[in-house]
Amino acid sequence: MRPHDLARLADDTTPFADAPSWVADALTRAPFVVARRAPRIGHSIAVGIRGATRSERFGTWLDPA
Repeated sequence: MRPHDLARLADDTTPFADAPSWVADALTRAPFVVARRAPRIGHSIAVGIRGATRSERFGTWLDPA
């Protein structure tokens, strides 16, 4: 994936343990993440999740499997 590419999460994707409470609602509305420019950690891809407001931004890493 390249920065700014979108990826749809699989229905069985487990919630991110360190995510703020708004992330679950955002992913229910739109189960997509955007690739970030941060380096990979092993095979995991840096992704971001956007909430309803500009201040709601969450960055994490996701295993592409």
